[in-house]
Amino acid sequence: MGDGLRGKLADEEAIIRRMDAQEGRGALHKKLLLLALACITGIGAIVGSRYFSSTQKNFDAVQDLSTEAFLMVSDPIGHPLSLAASDLDIVRRYVKAQPGINFTIDVLDLEELGWLPIGASIINYEQITVALIRYQSRSEPYSPSKDIQAGEPSIADEDFLFHFIFAGKIDEVGTGPLQGTALHPFHLLASEKMNVLLWQSSTDAVSMFASNLNSQGLLRLAGLHH
Repeated sequence: MGDGLRGKLADEEAIIRRMDAQEGRGALHKKLLLLALACITGIGAIVGSRYFSSTQKNFDAVQDLSTEAFLMVSDPIGHPLSLAASDLDIVRRYVKAQPGINFTIDVLDLEELGWLPIGASIINYEQITVALIRYQSRSEPYSPSKDIQAGEPSIADEDFLFHFIFAGKIDEVGTGPLQGTALHPFHLLASEKMNVLLWQSSTDAVSMFASNLNSQGLLRLAGLHH
């Protein structure tokens, strides 16, 4: 076993121990969640977040925020939204009023495309503050109990959509060559369980969708599909 792999396994074991000590949940369930996340190809590494004691030096949007989305889908009762609200104006005012939000927040109105907000959270990392808005499909009313079958580290059968917003530039995200056009560049990463789309939603902020929708669906919701 190489030193790199040993290091990753040691990090994951340390995270599991911290989760057990801090939250008092069943160790087996947490290990299953972490193992399932590690199997999300091309997207998820186990990283620190608001749910863990973070010692990370660099914020990695794809890894960190994919982890957030996975945990909220897999264990919504243990990882609830800070604000539960279906009124877009309430969600918008809440997000913009939070400390650390010193960048442009574009809270998307996706109702005509079949998606309604169900709430929001602010995620504070050591280096950056991230706004999160979660949406539900208009045809599939949201219920936290539906997100995960008891004891199973599975992603929801229903469609899910998380919109993360943080300060930065799309060319600084560092996930490979940009796609799209010079005016509308984006990063699109796909896996079996979760797809991720990042784009420049304003001059000073990057948006990221994490969802089980297909790539064309995400591009359409972001206004990048032509």
